[in-house]
Amino acid sequence: MTHRTENICTDGAKQQPPTLKRDWVFRYVYGADNERSKKALIAVLNLVLDRKENPVVDVTILNPISLKTREDEKETSMDIRARLDTGELIDVEMQRSHFGSYGKRAVYNLNKLVNFSLDKGEDYDKIRESIVISFVDGAIFTESRKKHIVMLPREIDEDFTFGDYTVVWHFIELGKLGNIEDTDELTGELERFMAYLKYAGDRSKEPLIRELVRKGDEAIVMSDRVFRELAKDDPEFQWQWSRDTYEHDMATLRKQAEAGDEDALLEVYKSEIREELRENRIRSRNEGLAEGREEGRTEEKAAMARAMREKGIDTAVIAEISGLTEEQIQNL
Repeated sequence: MTHRTENICTDGAKQQPPTLKRDWVFRYVYGADNERSKKALIAVLNLVLDRKENPVVDVTILNPISLKTREDEKETSMDIRARLDTGELIDVEMQRSHFGSYGKRAVYNLNKLVNFSLDKGEDYDKIRESIVISFVDGAIFTESRKKHIVMLPREIDEDFTFGDYTVVWHFIELGKLGNIEDTDELTGELERFMAYLKYAGDRSKEPLIRELVRKGDEAIVMSDRVFRELAKDDPEFQWQWSRDTYEHDMATLRKQAEAGDEDALLEVYKSEIREELRENRIRSRNEGLAEGREEGRTEEKAAMARAMREKGIDTAVIAEISGLTEEQIQNL
């Protein structure tokens, strides 16, 4: 039985807004090497680290995200690494899945920071304090009701740290907030920021977000300003947003295709072929093999037609999609 696809957007035309807790959005907001992102990150760090007495006033982003995204670039790591003006090294990230192995990942991230903190030939006493901050869209430490877990390497019985420097893990577990409907349910500035981070970009929670921003907490106000400016004005953010929406739409189409929807199956075929052609085009360009635009376009059409014919798609449909004649397709 053939099913018809409805309300599927594969070109980004009917996008839902991205939420701040998506890892790539989180990094765009806090990990860009510009003043607005730095100010937002500093406000969050002072809140999480409780730096009222010795606040962070400047950060150097060590792995700034490029807002000049090219089609052949793929981000593989969404954590933000930075050096504070007070000397510490930090790693900040949003974690939304794979909670079972996340403890090992947090240890790995901290080890990277410690190794990075010491330049070649430097004495060990030059190692800087290293801090990993993980915002978790869920709950890892279910044995504790605390929403902000702080861990240090300490002696078990007498409770002292090893050495005169520290390594610290902070886990802020958004999942422990529950479903928040009113700001009166929140206790303190950190919980208000957790609620903002959990719901920013969720249209159903817009009244709650407006009320959180109205309260004037610096971390929320600075974050909201950057988030909204990016979503509204930044073309590279818009491109990534469209790409993200497209990937979700394709996942929906694949599920519908598995259920027997022929239209969805055709859309999946077309998408996979376009992606393969895009990657071949990038590979050819990088290897210096491109030999002219017109010739490249003709070969792309032929490659698409061959791939669709191998999948058993009707010749008339292939002709309509590829722009080739049925005779040209038969001769491939």
